[in-house]
Amino acid sequence: MRPAVGDGARARGPASAGARALARLRDVAADPRAELRRIKERTGLMAVGYFDTYLPEELIVAHGVLPFRVPTDGRDDVRAMEYIQGFACPAARNLLDQVLRGDLSMLDGVLFTRYCDSLRGVFGVWDAEKLTPYVDFVRYPTVTDTEAAVTYLAKELRQVSERMGAALDAPADDRRLRAAVDAGNRKRTLLAEFARRRAARELSLAGADYLAVLIAATTMLPDEFTQELTALMNHPPVGEPGDALPVVL
Repeated sequence: MRPAVGDGARARGPASAGARALARLRDVAADPRAELRRIKERTGLMAVGYFDTYLPEELIVAHGVLPFRVPTDGRDDVRAMEYIQGFACPAARNLLDQVLRGDLSMLDGVLFTRYCDSLRGVFGVWDAEKLTPYVDFVRYPTVTDTEAAVTYLAKELRQVSERMGAALDAPADDRRLRAAVDAGNRKRTLLAEFARRRAARELSLAGADYLAVLIAATTMLPDEFTQELTALMNHPPVGEPGDALPVVL
């Protein structure tokens, strides 16, 4: 008997490894903050949050600290309205609301970037109120395709690294940095192949599960994530519906 649509988690045989991996990735994406708490409890490491894809997580890992991309959680941002305007970006308001509610108490610090004007406002509040023990801002160059921009950014990242190491009493280590770059490159390469296979309809996976994989990628330890995603790609679960038609919003 063929499994019913969506019954991939109960498949047997080789596909069951992929089904277990997908279930694990779904669980992580459903509550990333809970996953971070579990990792901190298991490893005893500190954690620094960030808010966009422009922040190199390797910078954080080099200090022996866990990187965590803070996701929005869809809840009302009532507390944030006390500090920033209601017309500010909803995502930025939600991120501020999370820390004001105490939902980000497991973070030992955060790093902001020049991602959007609303997040700059959130940084101002976060820093002034000392909402985490360590708060910092990475100032990226506006022009990125010149040698001067590369020199500037390298200097900026070194200065941020020095401040983070002093604030957390966790100096950077070159060997950790190289290992983090290697692990990050493996993860990104695997994610690119995952995206290619799904776009080519070689891997049947719904959009919600595609998003779950991406959330898990910025939450789990890199090697654990690549292990689960490799299992999912090598043994696609049976009965997953995928997307019948592309949807454009």
